Amino acid sequence: MAAELSKVLPYPLIYKVTAKTNKEIRDMVKEANFRDECCGIVTWCHTFSPSKMWIDGLRDLQKPGCHLATQYNVEIPNDEIDMDFMNLNQAAHGDREHGFIGARLRKPRKVIAGHWKDERVHKRLSDWMKAAIGVAVSKDMKIMRFGDNMREVAVTEGDKVEAQIKLGWQVNTWAVGNLVKEMNWVTEEEIDTLVAEYEANYDIATDNTAAIRYQAEEEIAMKKMLDREGCKAFTNTFQDLYGMEQLPGLASQHLMAQGYGYGGEGDWKVSAMTAILKAMGENGNGASAFMEDYTYHLVEGQEYSLGAHMLEVCPSLAADKPRIETHHLGIGMNEKDPARLVFEGKAGPAIVTSLIDMGGRLRRCDGADCGMGKEEWRMGYYSSLQGMWGIKFQSHSSG
Repeated sequence: MAAELSKVLPYPLIYKVTAKTNKEIRDMVKEANFRDECCGIVTWCHTFSPSKMWIDGLRDLQKPGCHLATQYNVEIPNDEIDMDFMNLNQAAHGDREHGFIGARLRKPRKVIAGHWKDERVHKRLSDWMKAAIGVAVSKDMKIMRFGDNMREVAVTEGDKVEAQIKLGWQVNTWAVGNLVKEMNWVTEEEIDTLVAEYEANYDIATDNTAAIRYQAEEEIAMKKMLDREGCKAFTNTFQDLYGMEQLPGLASQHLMAQGYGYGGEGDWKVSAMTAILKAMGENGNGASAFMEDYTYHLVEGQEYSLGAHMLEVCPSLAADKPRIETHHLGIGMNEKDPARLVFEGKAGPAIVTSLIDMGGRLRRCDGADCGMGKEEWRMGYYSSLQGMWGIKFQSHSSG
């Protein structure tokens, strides 16, 4: 079953043990907890399994868990049933026992019921696996903030200590001056190589090559700092560009296209979520991106929210090949007009999600069901953030 399921799921299932004792279960859980390549466990009770033996293991489990309530056979072989068959095929019996102990322990878990060859089961297992990847990325999340929060802004603030305790996010600040120093060490040859990559992936629609090269210099310096510190996400603010000529536009967009998370105005929560959702998405990126709600279209029956930002919209949302253009940016401390990617967005259903700090709790709000109705959104702003985080979220939606 594990081998066949691995052929249709996004990540492999590895058969470990038919656990019959408390020690076997605890040993398996310990291995799962401390192996980085393991992102969760799937349990299946093919026969009756007295689940008091699972108490210690489930209590110690630190990875996401999924209870697959299934059985090997599609149908009951009525003409062949004997006592041996009944003894070895008690999935319905074992699943209820196993389900009880998970509920009794109040253990966060996913329960998926259905035949293991059913495509609907495959879809639900695939979604759970992607959520488990999100959990693994979250627990190892380091966020580099170039400068601090935008002055006087409330929603992007938050308790970084609590976020690290509950979510695993390490959020720290690096001086913009350090980034400028790193930029000064970037060579012309490094810039030439990255500009050639831009030319291969995007249409050049500006004669201002100096602006493109400056963005390349910024990207190379940021990527070196991010990779050196093991950071998967970053933030900046247009109010702090000490020593820089331009706010990173094309630089931030191309980094997001590579899977890094970004948040504007110092928003480290959005930055982390963007990186996590990209890791959960198809091909390690998906149509997930940093975005801000700007203004409403409130014509009855056509309601939607316009999402936008100054520069940093991820090209994973592009319907066609993006263009590099240079436009005036009438905000911030930039001395010269920055280059940025311009494109038409994909049309289709989407979910806009946010995570805010309410002091004593975190609250996640999914915009497609947050007072605006369940309409289709015009661009694929965010993938759905689902999964087991080990804390309780208060959500405005049931989705």
